[in-house]
Amino acid sequence: MRSSYPLQKKRHGVDFLREITHLRPRTNTFAAAARVRNDLFFGLHNYFAHHGFLHIHTPILTASDCEGAGETFEILAPADTDSPDREGPCSDYFGTPRVNLTVSGQLHLEMFAHAHPRVYTFSPSFRAEKTLSTRHLAEFAMLEAEMTFIDDLDTLLDVTTAMVRDAVTKVNPADLELLAQLAPQLASSGSPSRGKLDAAARAEHVRAAMHRVEQLAGEYAVMTYTEAVQYLAAHPRAPKWQYPVRWGSDLQAEHEKFLGHQIGRPVYVTHYPRGLKPFYMLVDRVPATIPDGVPVDPDLGGDFATVANYDLLVPDLGELLGGSLREHDADALEAAMQRAGLNVAAYQWYLDLRRYGGAPHGGFGLGFDRLVKHVTGLESVRDVVPVPRYYRECRY
Repeated sequence: MRSSYPLQKKRHGVDFLREITHLRPRTNTFAAAARVRNDLFFGLHNYFAHHGFLHIHTPILTASDCEGAGETFEILAPADTDSPDREGPCSDYFGTPRVNLTVSGQLHLEMFAHAHPRVYTFSPSFRAEKTLSTRHLAEFAMLEAEMTFIDDLDTLLDVTTAMVRDAVTKVNPADLELLAQLAPQLASSGSPSRGKLDAAARAEHVRAAMHRVEQLAGEYAVMTYTEAVQYLAAHPRAPKWQYPVRWGSDLQAEHEKFLGHQIGRPVYVTHYPRGLKPFYMLVDRVPATIPDGVPVDPDLGGDFATVANYDLLVPDLGELLGGSLREHDADALEAAMQRAGLNVAAYQWYLDLRRYGGAPHGGFGLGFDRLVKHVTGLESVRDVVPVPRYYRECRY
């Protein structure tokens, strides 16, 4: 072995290993993380295969923005002309002004949900966020599912709970034990968990790793967004939040992790304000009643409408997955598009799914890389993806 070989017989921090992504799979830690990822991947597919779901390959190139956030990567296609009168960067090649890398396969999945009552997709998604957080990537794996002929959230909650429980039980405990002992030695510089562990500390890390899996395989709590805001706003820690808690404002990572930690198990938070969620979610028939003493976002303008949705918050991680019932009435959906400022003409095909024999339906999306991060105990999603792409990183 050449003396210049970067992986010498010593402890290497994760910061260093991120600089040699092409060699880090040779380490015990990243090899074990790859095996855990493989176990979870096939565990999820196995659940869907045994519960009547049809797998659909949804497209990576799309003219739609499912989330409506605008944080998409735009495709630059070959042009037949340099004329400034071109409609957009893709008009010559695709015949449509703009094409993006997908942020979600949901809208395309709904095409098939009206032909087969249970469908899912497991495909890459892309988001152009300029962030280096431990939970975000520019390219990430999303598992998404749609189910037709359901009109209550409980059915969705039951499916997502059973799916996660089933998948985590497929993970080899030996790999979790190995990761629990090695991961602290790989922690990034400055991390309080970094360093060589004695026997007692190694045993504690192994117990923590098994506890994370036991939590996901155990019982889940359920609370509404209003109840969550009321709890957070009344907690003694409230004055210390970096982001104030108000009804009508989104829950931040600090709030989500705190809720999961306080409750001590995964918790579904349901019925968020309409203004915080995408246009396609079904609006609840009855607006929320705000309890006395709960602060309200002053920019809300008296809109207390909520949607039939949920996010699953996990201790020490935050949001793992989210889902909702979909608006199945064409007129109501079109009004929601207009309210969101979308180009309704570009979404006529999506409205057609309601006009021509639609039915009540719903679905969810799970951030697969976040699940792997949580189960492995590694500190960032950048360390559980084989070749990660994130802000200022796409060398390979």
